[in-house]
Amino acid sequence: MSARPIAIPAGSVLGVTVGSEAALLVGGPHLAGWARLGLVLLASSAWAFASWDDRVDARPHAVVAAIALALLIAVAVPPRQSRDVWSYAAYGRIVSVHHTSPYVRPPNDWPRDVLFDRVGEGWAGARSVYGPLFTGASAVVTRAAGDSALRIRLAFQGLAALAAALALALVWRTTRSARALVFLGLHPVLVLDAVNNGHNDVLVGLAVLAAALLAARRRWSIAGVVLGLGLLVKASTGLGLLGVAAWAFRQDRRGAARLVLAAVVTTLIGYLPAGAAGIRAVGHAGNGNTRASVWDTISLALHTPTTLALGSALVLALVGAVIYGRTRPAAPTAVATTAAYLVGGAYVLPSYALWALPSAALQARSKLSTLVALQAAFLVAVYEFEPAAHPMLTGFAAVGRTVIVEMAAWTAVVLYILLLVRARRQALAPARA
Repeated sequence: MSARPIAIPAGSVLGVTVGSEAALLVGGPHLAGWARLGLVLLASSAWAFASWDDRVDARPHAVVAAIALALLIAVAVPPRQSRDVWSYAAYGRIVSVHHTSPYVRPPNDWPRDVLFDRVGEGWAGARSVYGPLFTGASAVVTRAAGDSALRIRLAFQGLAALAAALALALVWRTTRSARALVFLGLHPVLVLDAVNNGHNDVLVGLAVLAAALLAARRRWSIAGVVLGLGLLVKASTGLGLLGVAAWAFRQDRRGAARLVLAAVVTTLIGYLPAGAAGIRAVGHAGNGNTRASVWDTISLALHTPTTLALGSALVLALVGAVIYGRTRPAAPTAVATTAAYLVGGAYVLPSYALWALPSAALQARSKLSTLVALQAAFLVAVYEFEPAAHPMLTGFAAVGRTVIVEMAAWTAVVLYILLLVRARRQALAPARA
């Protein structure tokens, strides 16, 4: 008799996912890099198993409970990997307390501010690179929270968790799949990075997802307004706009024009209070290179300008928009354009995966969605293992780490290009027939 495979209960897999993520959140500062890496790999493996296990669809209540617990812990624990929350707060206080513009003056103009010491060293002298809507929301938060660091960080972490919950609600309403909820809600990048660190990238992903679903219902103007609101949070929403507009152009050219016009008008109206200074400040976002980027080693060796990397990523996104916009729904086309920057950009952080991950959850088993999710898990592993400020490896070990990371980054680029080739062949097949 042949041995029967061991069936792992779906509830146990969910428990392992939440447990390993909770261990990282609660015990992170006390864990060595290798222990953190092991927990990330365990969490990612359990997440992958759960998001592909059909039995999970029969337990939506357990999935919702697991996601709620994971997000609650992520909000309760102070940010571990990023100080962006304090930059958000500093920009908000420049408006609400110091009554001027964060697009004109940086946080270090007020070194005695109660939160100044919490701002990241590299950002203390930088003006805001975020849109006026998010800056206005930051001003409201800091006005209401006063000088309380606890209330401020809980507000921004709670905002990220709320955006994630809204995205999950849209995913459930569209797919009725508990696996799709796991794909987004228990992914380590959402729990460990985006929500715990209070990143506003979740708001970008929510805007792109909502706009793609509205465009699929031919609600062109409303979809454009939603994308405009996303642009008023962060300029990276423009990648989602490119994808949704490319798909809309294939469906209804007038509708696509209405969508783009609504997005542009909404954005311009939102930038009126910030003026030209706001537009110039946002234009400086994302300069430089980050680890796990395909441009990291290239830039060090050849001193390539950041505009070359940005231009290459935008060209890749444009190609993705043209190819995926032929036959695919709006959401995968938006995933294709945002994923182009994730794999080909120079300044890429783990939370940037949230630009694409909510829309990718609508077709969680597609090859493109799988690539986005795996690359996000890879970025989390890189940053959990070795924080930028405290490198663990030196000498030959550091060289080996760099080689492995660069190989993985280039593999993601190659896989993305292969997906573009495959999608083009599929689009041309009906015409040839």
